[in-house]
Amino acid sequence: MNSMRAITVEPRVADSLRLEEFRAPSPDQGSVLIRAIAMGVCGTDRDIIAARYGVAPPGHKRLILGHESLGRIEEAPSESGLRKGQLVMGVVRHPDPVPCVSCAAGEWDMCRNDQFTEHGIRALDGFGCELYRLDPEFVIPLDPALGILGVLVEPTSVVAKAWDQVHRIGERSRAWAPKVALITGAGPIGLATLLTAEFYSPACVIMISSLSLGAAAGTSEATCGSCRLILVSCMKVVETMRNSTRTSSTSTSEMTLISGSSLERFCSFIDHSKYAGLTGPLLIVQHRLDEAHRLLFDPHDQSLDAPAQIAVCDQRRNRDR
Repeated sequence: MNSMRAITVEPRVADSLRLEEFRAPSPDQGSVLIRAIAMGVCGTDRDIIAARYGVAPPGHKRLILGHESLGRIEEAPSESGLRKGQLVMGVVRHPDPVPCVSCAAGEWDMCRNDQFTEHGIRALDGFGCELYRLDPEFVIPLDPALGILGVLVEPTSVVAKAWDQVHRIGERSRAWAPKVALITGAGPIGLATLLTAEFYSPACVIMISSLSLGAAAGTSEATCGSCRLILVSCMKVVETMRNSTRTSSTSTSEMTLISGSSLERFCSFIDHSKYAGLTGPLLIVQHRLDEAHRLLFDPHDQSLDAPAQIAVCDQRRNRDR
């Protein structure tokens, strides 16, 4: 295959999104050749398409989009430990060339000098193309049982990092034993946080959403695994915040700066007597893509088994060619 199609954009230029033909990537771009199966689209991609963000690779005007990836290896060096046919995802961020102390320690997401690069976002072409190449250290093998859901590993890793950092900070105190988690936003990241909350054993999760809950009190209760879930209308929080602070603000963005004790007061319309003793520190995670709510709460959303999911993607790709 000497050519491939790719989804590109000219960063900071409105209405520049298009599907283009490119040469297939050459080995000097990475020793592992990967064929794309799926690409996730998140708020970052939407911002780049809307000309709010994005940096093309040096010497290029256009950027290939895509940082949430799922692919299958076409070829890999024998010494890499990778093999043909393996399901993989690509590491999005690459360390800066200096490097800073964080990048030198392998913590590229903590880069301190702002010289990092990111596939599909900043100075590196993304995974929104039929074929791409990476060096072995930037390829993550995935459990084949994940199937098409493997494309969610990258955004879920963001949530896993958040949980990890929260616990690293909190566990400096031997008395730290939170039982309540607060998630502000029912978008993809908020839902991933909810789905992974059970691994960290909170007894109660409060999720603030901009969705209409259809309840006069502005709250609704459900369960998620072993957790009790309380859905709260963000407008009810705004109303309570306004009444408590005597401000005209209609935004919940300030919530991230409010301490746990103050937030308890602002959310006083929730009957916390049901959860006596569970008013420990609260985890705050934000996201705005509320349409993903259905992924968790639609009982009719039936998934195919993993091999069938991949087969469907292959059929669509072959048909489109």
